[in-house]
Amino acid sequence: MAAAKSTGAQGQQAGRLFLLTGSAPLLLERGLEALLERLGAGGEEATGVTVCDAGEVSPEEIVGHIRTVPMFADRQVVVVERAEQLRAEAQERLAAAIRGAPPQTSVVLVCSASEGAGPPGRRSPVGAALTRLVEQTGKRLSYDQPRPAELPEFVARELRDLGKRMRPPVVSAFLSMAGQDLGRLRMELEKLALYVGKQEEITEADARAVVTVVAEHTVFELVDAIGEKRADRALSVLPTLLAEGDPRSAALGVLGMIARQLRLIWQARALLDAGFSLSKLEEVPEEVRAALPTEQNLLETVKSRSFLVPRYSKQAANFDDEALARALRRVFEAEMALKGQLEAGGRDELLTLELMIADLCGDGRLAVRERR
Repeated sequence: MAAAKSTGAQGQQAGRLFLLTGSAPLLLERGLEALLERLGAGGEEATGVTVCDAGEVSPEEIVGHIRTVPMFADRQVVVVERAEQLRAEAQERLAAAIRGAPPQTSVVLVCSASEGAGPPGRRSPVGAALTRLVEQTGKRLSYDQPRPAELPEFVARELRDLGKRMRPPVVSAFLSMAGQDLGRLRMELEKLALYVGKQEEITEADARAVVTVVAEHTVFELVDAIGEKRADRALSVLPTLLAEGDPRSAALGVLGMIARQLRLIWQARALLDAGFSLSKLEEVPEEVRAALPTEQNLLETVKSRSFLVPRYSKQAANFDDEALARALRRVFEAEMALKGQLEAGGRDELLTLELMIADLCGDGRLAVRERR
């Protein structure tokens, strides 16, 4: 199970109240399962578990479960799913009930959103009453969508669970096909494990034979359009990539792929400037290969995929070193804006990326205005 970020008091009641938040449903579900086991569910001592969905169960019923002394169990855990959907008044009543709960009772609040009101780093998906109570007497555990750069480690952990392994280039190819949704990634890895049977190493050929390519493959249309400085094409693809799931996580995933493309273009530009031909990369000497980054490496990316070479040659011709440096700086600024660490002027995820793409393409601001 992936480690969770934990915050909260360590006082007398720290084991009785938990707030679980996150934008990654798979990790959130696993975190809840691990917590229930830790609280004794399924252990030698009997523990009653009551699950209430705040979107379907009345606040009065939830409060009733919390206040009830367990009669047929040594302890009880009341799980309140979608706690962020409770109105402010209901949350205040819930906070009062938790304060007066029987000593055998633990309460777990589960929220599908990781952020709410307040400054970055202190945001909470629930209101002030419950947030204060968690800070004073409970613990908060966060299970957020990994950043694109962290997804290979997630895949590696899941593979270890399944008794399988992939080489890094195969992991990159797998992610490009399967997307970034953790539940889908786990499902596709399970399919692969069944497909290869006793074979421990999963190859790219195995992945291409089994993995269902999802809509995220259009991200390559987006990054190619940016590399070719075709703003209209890039802007037409972008909304599709942000249409499903959490917009912020989707936007950060797209941003990671754009940064990857720019780094690959920069390597292509450096090799061309040094007099090497991208169609004869096998002639690149070892000392030059060693100077290239180990991750997001151009030579590994085009290895066995020669059809990519003309694309990178063409796109490298559209950027010089200064333009690439400006582009990566602009990507960094967009990332900070999406994470709330830089003033975004009220822009949503789509507009933030649209304006960045317009800058990267150099001639796309008119297209953005027309779309608005």
